[in-house]
Amino acid sequence: MNVAAIGYGLCDDPRRQEAILGRMEAEMQRENLFFWPLNFFPYQRDEGHANNFPYPKYENGDIFLSWGELAVRAYAKSKPDIAVKYIKNVLKKYETDGLSFQRYLRNSQRGAGDDILAGNCMPVVGLYRDVYGIQPKHNRLYLEPHLTPELSGTQLRYTLRNQAYVIDLNQNGSSMATGAFTVRDGQPFGLSVRGDTAKFFPGSQSTPALSVTRSSLAPVEIGIEDWPANPTEPRKWVESCSARGVKVRHAVAGLQPHAVYDLHCDGRKVGSLEADGAGKVEFKCSLGYGRPQRLELLIQ
Repeated sequence: MNVAAIGYGLCDDPRRQEAILGRMEAEMQRENLFFWPLNFFPYQRDEGHANNFPYPKYENGDIFLSWGELAVRAYAKSKPDIAVKYIKNVLKKYETDGLSFQRYLRNSQRGAGDDILAGNCMPVVGLYRDVYGIQPKHNRLYLEPHLTPELSGTQLRYTLRNQAYVIDLNQNGSSMATGAFTVRDGQPFGLSVRGDTAKFFPGSQSTPALSVTRSSLAPVEIGIEDWPANPTEPRKWVESCSARGVKVRHAVAGLQPHAVYDLHCDGRKVGSLEADGAGKVEFKCSLGYGRPQRLELLIQ
């Protein structure tokens, strides 16, 4: 229940979270458990079915892997090394017994119950969702990795709605590529690619902040340098393309409605744009020969 409270955001006080997670890890170390149990301490007989006693037994303290994703989620943001440690333990169990059990007994840590639970896969779900940070959304693929040093440099392939993505994970910044577009950011971000248009979503934002449409079939790379939530602060990014003379149409959203923004390219002002009533501007530029161009939008 503690990991559910943290994972779903009910417990959102960082100090309280650290206290809970720290105590849990201390109990794990004390018993040398390979994975988190349902309960660290027994509940009373009037709180559960008689079959749950003596402690630890079944729901009163045994190990069910179905809770694994929530536990990984609770640890991933602040202590990803602990989350990865227990994921590794589950993978070792898989190598020895195939995880072909309902649960694992607390005292012996051996599998029990032949009614195998599909939820035994959930620790690996936590690896992909919470450590690698791959989270498909209704209109984008969202990436929020929480990596350990040993996982930095991981490359994954992921397909969402018939669009194949190559995801490169790095502690200094991660990227998603489709062949048509590559987008890099040091912060969590979302990406949607359809045809010749890529849409960038900063952070967990569900609406695109930057849409880029190319004029020809040449790969376009976009590196986000700074994309603040405040509409009056500068947006900074770098674009490049290996082909010559590729024209790119841009739409930038989330700006101050009716404000005037200066567009800079490689430090030189190339124009002024007035945002419409929805806080959106549009402009075009040309790319070519792989030379990066640094673009910046600054409010006047």
